[in-house]
Amino acid sequence: MKRTDSQTKLLRALLVAEDFHHFLRLVFIGTDSSEPLTTYADFARRAGIKSRSYPREVTLKTRALSLRGLDQFISGFRFSGNAREYFRALAKRDYPKLCNPGEAELDPEVMDQLKGKLKKSLEGKSVQSTNTSLYRILDWPTIYAALGSTEEGSTTNDIARRSRLDHKTCLRILNQMQEFGYIALKENRYFPTANHLNFLETEGEGSFKSFFIANLLRAQSQAKKDFLSKDAIYFCSHFSVHKQDLSNFSVELRQLLLKYVEGTESADGDRIASLVLAMNLV
Repeated sequence: MKRTDSQTKLLRALLVAEDFHHFLRLVFIGTDSSEPLTTYADFARRAGIKSRSYPREVTLKTRALSLRGLDQFISGFRFSGNAREYFRALAKRDYPKLCNPGEAELDPEVMDQLKGKLKKSLEGKSVQSTNTSLYRILDWPTIYAALGSTEEGSTTNDIARRSRLDHKTCLRILNQMQEFGYIALKENRYFPTANHLNFLETEGEGSFKSFFIANLLRAQSQAKKDFLSKDAIYFCSHFSVHKQDLSNFSVELRQLLLKYVEGTESADGDRIASLVLAMNLV
């Protein structure tokens, strides 16, 4: 059965949601920069829920979700297959009492597996199609970083100036991202739906590897042009380590980089910086 645009938006909200209630808030309340996907009343009618206030009370955590209510929510959202299983898992993680007797609590690894299956089924893409889709989204992070804050947003001119991409390319990508529900357009200003997004959520296994290599090639090309520029940093170092410690080093380095990016990032900046890092054993 062909998936509707509204159903696709629901599935994408399910993928980006941090937990069960966050998903409900995205659907029924929206964010400062994105509209709700449906109303409590319309949803209650679709789900066959007699109490029109029940979806709102569950969303606001003033009423607990029951097993019957969970089935009604699944029916109202028209979730099936991977979406149904992942949604059910999110609900049970927030409401452990919904687990069947003897049912083991879902660990993070199982949750990731369920989410991974949903990612693959969302677009009906196979691993082999990853490289083609990556070409389409290669400039998305640059555009998203140029959007500014979730409160202020940016105009097309602002985005083009910061990203150094032409207006035609900016508009094409902005329209695509808007269709995917990643951004919202209000009064000629584009707003991000969150401070940071993972655009590879739906691209399938192996997508980050291809995306990373593509960005390394871009960095290589840029180094050939402006290696001596004071606005660019190229760093290389080799040092001795114990192999068994490398996994800990990776975690620590990732945390340091994230802290650095968060401390350096300025929503109203005038350029976009690209940081690509590789550390491996020789």
